[in-house]
Amino acid sequence: DPQGSIRSDSAGKILSCQSGVWRSVGGGVGKAVAQVYMANCSDLMVRYTDGTEGLVSRFGFTCN
Repeated sequence: DPQGSIRSDSAGKILSCQSGVWRSVGGGVGKAVAQVYMANCSDLMVRYTDGTEGLVSRFGFTCN
């Protein structure tokens, strides 16, 4: 993701991409992203290297 990209995680925390690592805007250390994938055709999810997951964004389309 581009430097400075903004997203929210599954807990609603706002994260910013800094040097390839998502860090909370509040100053806490974020998690390294291991994988980004689609879930159920409408949610773009992220899996972190520690095994936890978060919601990247929600789309308004469905699979056919």
